[in-house]
Amino acid sequence: MKAFAHALEQFGWIEGKSIRIDHRFAAGDPALYKTYAAELVGLSPDAILASTLPAIMALRGQTRTIPIVFVLVLDPVGQGLVRSLARPGGNITGFGAFDPTIVGKWLQLLKEIAPGVMRVTVVFNPDTAPDAPLYNRVIGAAAPSFGITATLAPVHDDAGIEEAIATLAREPGGGLMVLPGVLDNARRGVIAGAAVR
Repeated sequence: MKAFAHALEQFGWIEGKSIRIDHRFAAGDPALYKTYAAELVGLSPDAILASTLPAIMALRGQTRTIPIVFVLVLDPVGQGLVRSLARPGGNITGFGAFDPTIVGKWLQLLKEIAPGVMRVTVVFNPDTAPDAPLYNRVIGAAAPSFGITATLAPVHDDAGIEEAIATLAREPGGGLMVLPGVLDNARRGVIAGAAVR
């Protein structure tokens, strides 16, 4: 948010003086995405900046006229948010976070860092990662080429994170992959703590 505010200042838009910014953070709570989307649209803003697919989907359900700019969205064309990156159409545009094929590179890097990795547990929250199936298809297709078996570990809370990582750690040769999104941002302390233990 600091970088965003600083960039706006470069154009002469200063929060509280020449621009008003209303912030919302759902922290991965599916109900809050809908609540906050309705609140923000109800404020009749000139534009909305949003990150993650769940936030964009909630906002799209509230407005088809207010411009929405997205960041941190995997494959916005494939997700049906825009017609194309060059000509998005509608009221939604933005920047894709990753190309799905990058997942193969993540596996390659994991294998380079820890050559003994033979198993990877992929942790994600299906409630807040609607793009997880896309990632997981690519992981499943790419893992064998690195001699890795991938196990999907959908989690919903801290206890699920702890259990998935503890299960992975019971045998040698394990590696951990946490899909990008709300889970890795909101629960990074829990993930890191469990991994260290």
